[in-house]
Amino acid sequence: MNFNPNAPIDPRTGLPQNELSPIAANTTFGTLTPSTRTDPTAGEGWSHRQYTWEFDAGIQQQIFPRVSAGLTYWRRLLGGNALSTQDLAHPPSMFQGPYCIVGPPDPRLPDGGGQQYCGIYERTTANFNKPTNNYQTFLKNYLDPLGIDQINYQHGFDLSVQARAKNGAHLQGGVSFSRRVQDTCYSALLGSPQIIVSPITGIASCSKDNVAPFQPDIKLLGTYPLPWWGIQVAATYQHTPGPQQTATWTFTQGYANANNFSIGTAPGSTAAQIAGATQSIDLLAGTQIYGKALNQLDVRTAKRIKIGKDRLEIQADLYNVFNSDWVFSQNNTFGSSTATGAGAAASTWTRPTNVLTNRMFKIGGQFDF
Repeated sequence: MNFNPNAPIDPRTGLPQNELSPIAANTTFGTLTPSTRTDPTAGEGWSHRQYTWEFDAGIQQQIFPRVSAGLTYWRRLLGGNALSTQDLAHPPSMFQGPYCIVGPPDPRLPDGGGQQYCGIYERTTANFNKPTNNYQTFLKNYLDPLGIDQINYQHGFDLSVQARAKNGAHLQGGVSFSRRVQDTCYSALLGSPQIIVSPITGIASCSKDNVAPFQPDIKLLGTYPLPWWGIQVAATYQHTPGPQQTATWTFTQGYANANNFSIGTAPGSTAAQIAGATQSIDLLAGTQIYGKALNQLDVRTAKRIKIGKDRLEIQADLYNVFNSDWVFSQNNTFGSSTATGAGAAASTWTRPTNVLTNRMFKIGGQFDF
């Protein structure tokens, strides 16, 4: 049905220029046009879903009367039946390099910045001329022919303590140490060979050697009944490691030319398009630099009042006693090669985008009947 009979006629097709006019015979409207082919065996059959294995072993022991402690080690194997999508039309041979570039100087970077970053690759002309051919299958189907074993696991220790006093006081808490170990450097053998090795640590960001240290994550909870007026006080404390920092730096074609290479552009690009080409790298790739850790203390005071068979509890809570301004997330964009030195120092890199809620006091109640 033509919902707009007064629509102008397209002289090329003889049809009304109307989105609601009859659909042409060669249209793709309403049809599935996938850009990625999927291995049919990856979604059918027995035990083809992704999975993980987890193992743990622990011991718990009474240390003193009413005081016990426990220690557990756990290990989680990740990536079972993991799927991976690779562009078969653009193997590593479709890239040229490696190239090196001098990063920007900045006092906020390790050693003041200005180091040389190597391992940069650019697309060749043939790379631009071949259409994408994405194929999704099990990651092991790509790694097994290369003789590579997948490394992807997380492990850690949990230490917990519980203590109860005769007067009803209770204290419990623990500390966890964990880290994830993963090696994805095989991607350089399947697609783009670009792997940036940190000039600071000499480690690639994709390597299993680039892992976080075991950082403590501490949680404590305690309650204490005061011996008068039926008042109970409680407090919780947590110490959480800060977020990992990155610094995405974008350099221009001119800056690449000054470092003796060119950023790849598609054949037929105009001079303006070639000059405007950019490339980005992480200046902190291969490092493990973290922001300030969270230290948060919350306290509560509660008073219970009996009203016949019913009970009223009046509560007073104080959150974030230390008024911590811990940063949940921050701007990880360092800037561009046109803003180095003093210009880069004026960028908004590491500017917080989300911080812990400020100190807050709340009064509430609970009536049980």
